[in-house]
Amino acid sequence: MEQQGGLKQPALGIVGLFVVVFIAFGITTWFKPETFIPWAGELAMCLIPTAIIMGMVWQGNYPPPAVSLAQPLKSTYLLFLNMLVGALVAGYSIKTVGVFVTPPTPPLIFFTIMTVIMTFWCVVLWRCWPGAGIKDNHPVFVGFGILIVSYAVTYILWKTFFNFDFMRGDPFYDAVALPSGAFFAFWSLGFFLTCLAVILAWVELDFWPLSSIPAKVPAFGTQPLWGTVVSIIV
Repeated sequence: MEQQGGLKQPALGIVGLFVVVFIAFGITTWFKPETFIPWAGELAMCLIPTAIIMGMVWQGNYPPPAVSLAQPLKSTYLLFLNMLVGALVAGYSIKTVGVFVTPPTPPLIFFTIMTVIMTFWCVVLWRCWPGAGIKDNHPVFVGFGILIVSYAVTYILWKTFFNFDFMRGDPFYDAVALPSGAFFAFWSLGFFLTCLAVILAWVELDFWPLSSIPAKVPAFGTQPLWGTVVSIIV
Protein backbone atom coordinates (compact mmCIF):
# COMPACT_ATOMS: atom_id res chain seq x y z
CA MET A 1 0.00 0.00 0.00
CA GLU A 2 1.24 3.44 -0.88
CA GLN A 3 2.62 5.34 2.11
CA GLN A 4 1.03 8.73 2.70
CA GLY A 5 2.45 11.80 4.43
CA GLY A 6 5.81 10.19 5.01
CA LEU A 7 4.34 7.80 7.57
CA LYS A 8 5.08 4.10 7.53
CA GLN A 9 3.26 1.20 9.12
CA PRO A 10 2.25 0.79 11.88
CA ALA A 11 2.30 4.56 12.48
CA LEU A 12 0.17 5.15 9.38
CA GLY A 13 -2.49 2.71 10.56
CA ILE A 14 -2.53 4.10 14.11
CA VAL A 15 -2.86 7.70 12.95
CA GLY A 16 -5.56 6.71 10.47
CA LEU A 17 -7.46 4.89 13.21
CA PHE A 18 -7.43 7.94 15.49
CA VAL A 19 -8.55 10.23 12.68
CA VAL A 20 -11.47 7.96 11.76
CA VAL A 21 -12.55 7.53 15.39
CA PHE A 22 -12.31 11.30 15.96
CA ILE A 23 -14.44 12.09 12.91
CA ALA A 24 -16.97 9.37 13.77
CA PHE A 25 -17.27 10.63 17.35
CA GLY A 26 -17.77 14.17 16.10
CA ILE A 27 -20.56 13.09 13.74
CA THR A 28 -22.40 11.08 16.41
CA THR A 29 -22.48 14.07 18.76
CA TRP A 30 -24.62 15.95 16.24
CA PHE A 31 -27.57 13.60 16.71
CA LYS A 32 -29.90 12.72 19.52
CA PRO A 33 -30.31 8.95 20.12
CA GLU A 34 -33.86 8.94 18.76
CA THR A 35 -32.53 10.46 15.52
CA PHE A 36 -29.19 8.73 15.26
CA ILE A 37 -30.39 5.12 15.57
CA PRO A 38 -33.23 5.09 13.02
CA TRP A 39 -32.17 7.80 10.55
CA ALA A 40 -28.41 8.37 10.68
CA GLY A 41 -27.72 4.71 11.33
CA GLU A 42 -29.98 3.51 8.51
CA LEU A 43 -28.62 5.99 5.97
CA ALA A 44 -25.00 5.34 6.94
CA MET A 45 -25.42 1.57 6.60
CA CYS A 46 -26.93 2.04 3.14
CA LEU A 47 -23.56 3.49 2.07
CA ILE A 48 -21.52 0.47 3.15
CA PRO A 49 -22.40 -2.07 0.40
CA THR A 50 -21.44 0.43 -2.31
CA ALA A 51 -18.30 1.34 -0.37
CA ILE A 52 -17.36 -2.36 -0.30
CA ILE A 53 -17.76 -2.54 -4.08
CA MET A 54 -15.80 0.67 -4.67
CA GLY A 55 -12.97 -0.30 -2.35
CA MET A 56 -12.64 -4.08 -2.60
CA VAL A 57 -13.86 -4.71 -6.16
CA TRP A 58 -13.06 -1.52 -8.06
CA GLN A 59 -9.99 -0.71 -5.93
CA GLY A 60 -10.96 2.96 -5.91
CA ASN A 61 -10.35 3.24 -9.68
CA TYR A 62 -13.92 3.16 -10.96
CA PRO A 63 -16.17 4.80 -12.16
CA PRO A 64 -14.14 7.01 -14.51
CA PRO A 65 -12.34 9.32 -14.15
CA ALA A 66 -11.43 8.08 -10.65
CA VAL A 67 -8.27 6.30 -11.83
CA SER A 68 -6.80 9.56 -13.17
CA LEU A 69 -7.73 11.81 -10.24
CA ALA A 70 -5.31 12.81 -7.51
CA GLN A 71 -6.14 13.06 -3.82
CA PRO A 72 -8.17 14.59 -2.26
CA LEU A 73 -10.26 15.07 -5.40
CA LYS A 74 -10.43 11.32 -5.98
CA SER A 75 -11.79 10.59 -2.50
CA THR A 76 -14.28 13.45 -2.76
CA TYR A 77 -15.52 12.15 -6.11
CA LEU A 78 -15.92 8.58 -4.87
CA LEU A 79 -17.57 9.74 -1.63
CA PHE A 80 -20.09 11.80 -3.62
CA LEU A 81 -20.95 8.84 -5.84
CA ASN A 82 -21.20 6.54 -2.83
CA MET A 83 -23.56 8.95 -1.08
CA LEU A 84 -25.65 9.28 -4.25
CA VAL A 85 -26.05 5.52 -4.68
CA GLY A 86 -26.59 5.07 -0.93
CA ALA A 87 -29.36 7.71 -0.92
CA LEU A 88 -31.11 5.97 -3.82
CA VAL A 89 -30.81 2.59 -2.09
CA ALA A 90 -32.08 4.04 1.19
CA GLY A 91 -35.09 5.60 -0.51
CA TYR A 92 -35.92 2.41 -2.38
CA SER A 93 -35.52 0.31 0.79
CA ILE A 94 -37.82 2.61 2.74
CA LYS A 95 -40.35 2.35 -0.10
CA THR A 96 -40.23 -1.43 -0.66
CA VAL A 97 -39.19 -2.98 2.65
CA GLY A 98 -40.30 -0.20 4.97
CA VAL A 99 -43.45 0.71 2.95
CA PHE A 100 -42.87 4.39 3.67
CA VAL A 101 -43.18 3.99 7.44
CA THR A 102 -40.94 6.56 9.11
CA PRO A 103 -38.75 6.78 11.04
CA PRO A 104 -37.09 3.55 9.79
CA THR A 105 -38.42 0.58 11.75
CA PRO A 106 -36.31 -2.17 13.38
CA PRO A 107 -37.22 -4.71 10.64
CA LEU A 108 -35.93 -2.32 7.97
CA ILE A 109 -32.74 -1.72 9.96
CA PHE A 110 -32.28 -5.49 10.30
CA PHE A 111 -32.66 -5.79 6.53
CA THR A 112 -30.07 -3.08 5.94
CA ILE A 113 -27.58 -4.72 8.30
CA MET A 114 -28.04 -7.94 6.36
CA THR A 115 -27.25 -6.17 3.07
CA VAL A 116 -23.84 -5.24 4.50
CA ILE A 117 -23.17 -8.82 5.59
CA MET A 118 -24.29 -10.33 2.30
CA THR A 119 -22.33 -7.87 0.15
CA PHE A 120 -19.15 -8.69 2.06
CA TRP A 121 -20.03 -12.40 1.87
CA CYS A 122 -20.53 -12.29 -1.92
CA VAL A 123 -17.34 -10.32 -2.54
CA VAL A 124 -15.02 -12.27 -0.24
CA LEU A 125 -16.37 -15.84 -0.38
CA TRP A 126 -17.98 -15.88 -3.80
CA ARG A 127 -15.42 -13.54 -5.41
CA CYS A 128 -18.18 -11.58 -7.11
CA TRP A 129 -19.64 -14.65 -8.84
CA PRO A 130 -21.81 -14.73 -10.95
CA GLY A 131 -21.05 -11.14 -12.00
CA ALA A 132 -17.37 -11.92 -12.46
CA GLY A 133 -16.63 -13.18 -15.93
CA ILE A 134 -19.42 -11.27 -17.68
CA LYS A 135 -18.16 -9.02 -20.48
CA ASP A 136 -14.53 -9.82 -19.59
CA ASN A 137 -15.02 -8.78 -15.97
CA HIS A 138 -16.30 -5.33 -16.89
CA PRO A 139 -16.46 -3.28 -13.68
CA VAL A 140 -20.11 -2.33 -14.21
CA PHE A 141 -21.28 -5.93 -14.48
CA VAL A 142 -19.05 -7.14 -11.66
CA GLY A 143 -19.74 -4.29 -9.24
CA PHE A 144 -23.41 -3.54 -9.75
CA GLY A 145 -24.14 -7.17 -10.56
CA ILE A 146 -22.89 -8.37 -7.19
CA LEU A 147 -24.69 -5.47 -5.51
CA ILE A 148 -28.00 -6.60 -7.03
CA VAL A 149 -27.30 -10.23 -6.13
CA SER A 150 -26.45 -9.24 -2.54
CA TYR A 151 -29.72 -7.35 -2.08
CA ALA A 152 -31.74 -10.15 -3.67
CA VAL A 153 -30.15 -12.79 -1.41
CA THR A 154 -30.67 -10.52 1.58
CA TYR A 155 -34.38 -10.17 0.84
CA ILE A 156 -34.81 -13.92 0.52
CA LEU A 157 -32.97 -14.58 3.80
CA TRP A 158 -34.86 -11.77 5.54
CA LYS A 159 -38.21 -13.19 4.51
CA THR A 160 -37.22 -16.80 5.24
CA PHE A 161 -35.36 -16.66 8.55
CA PHE A 162 -36.48 -13.48 10.33
CA ASN A 163 -39.58 -13.61 12.47
CA PHE A 164 -40.93 -10.29 13.80
CA ASP A 165 -44.12 -11.60 15.42
CA PHE A 166 -42.81 -10.39 18.78
CA MET A 167 -43.42 -6.83 17.51
CA ARG A 168 -47.10 -7.49 17.08
CA GLY A 169 -48.96 -4.59 18.67
CA ASP A 170 -46.36 -1.97 17.79
CA PRO A 171 -47.77 1.04 15.89
CA PHE A 172 -46.05 0.11 12.63
CA TYR A 173 -46.82 -3.63 12.71
CA ASP A 174 -50.05 -3.59 10.72
CA ALA A 175 -48.68 -1.10 8.18
CA VAL A 176 -45.56 -3.12 7.33
CA ALA A 177 -45.72 -6.59 5.80
CA LEU A 178 -43.27 -8.08 8.29
CA PRO A 179 -41.85 -11.51 7.57
CA SER A 180 -42.82 -14.40 9.83
CA GLY A 181 -39.73 -16.43 9.13
CA ALA A 182 -38.41 -19.51 10.82
CA PHE A 183 -36.54 -17.92 13.72
CA PHE A 184 -36.72 -15.09 16.24
CA ALA A 185 -35.32 -12.08 14.36
CA PHE A 186 -32.59 -11.29 16.91
CA TRP A 187 -31.38 -14.90 16.79
CA SER A 188 -31.15 -14.77 13.00
CA LEU A 189 -29.31 -11.46 13.01
CA GLY A 190 -26.93 -12.72 15.69
CA PHE A 191 -26.21 -15.82 13.62
CA PHE A 192 -25.32 -13.89 10.47
CA LEU A 193 -23.22 -11.37 12.41
CA THR A 194 -21.31 -14.31 13.89
CA CYS A 195 -20.81 -15.67 10.37
CA LEU A 196 -19.35 -12.30 9.40
CA ALA A 197 -16.93 -12.46 12.33
CA VAL A 198 -15.86 -15.97 11.26
CA ILE A 199 -15.29 -14.76 7.69
CA LEU A 200 -13.17 -11.84 8.90
CA ALA A 201 -11.09 -14.15 11.07
CA TRP A 202 -10.68 -16.65 8.22
CA VAL A 203 -9.57 -13.88 5.87
CA GLU A 204 -6.69 -13.23 8.26
CA LEU A 205 -5.70 -16.89 7.79
CA ASP A 206 -6.05 -16.58 4.01
CA PHE A 207 -8.72 -19.31 4.25
CA TRP A 208 -6.18 -21.86 5.41
CA PRO A 209 -6.27 -24.86 5.20
CA LEU A 210 -8.75 -24.78 2.29
CA SER A 211 -6.52 -22.32 0.42
CA SER A 212 -3.91 -25.06 -0.02
CA ILE A 213 -6.30 -27.38 -1.90
CA PRO A 214 -6.56 -25.51 -5.27
CA ALA A 215 -2.83 -26.03 -5.85
CA LYS A 216 -3.49 -29.77 -5.96
CA VAL A 217 -7.07 -29.67 -7.25
CA PRO A 218 -7.46 -26.50 -9.38
CA ALA A 219 -11.19 -27.05 -9.86
CA PHE A 220 -11.72 -26.57 -6.13
CA GLY A 221 -10.68 -22.93 -6.41
CA THR A 222 -13.26 -22.10 -9.08
CA GLN A 223 -16.73 -20.72 -8.53
CA PRO A 224 -19.34 -21.71 -7.55
CA LEU A 225 -17.62 -24.69 -5.88
CA TRP A 226 -15.30 -22.60 -3.73
CA GLY A 227 -18.03 -20.26 -2.53
CA THR A 228 -20.40 -23.12 -1.77
CA VAL A 229 -17.90 -25.12 0.30
CA VAL A 230 -16.57 -22.13 2.24
CA SER A 231 -20.10 -20.81 2.91
CA ILE A 232 -21.20 -24.18 4.29
CA ILE A 233 -18.17 -24.32 6.61
CA VAL A 234 -18.76 -20.76 7.82
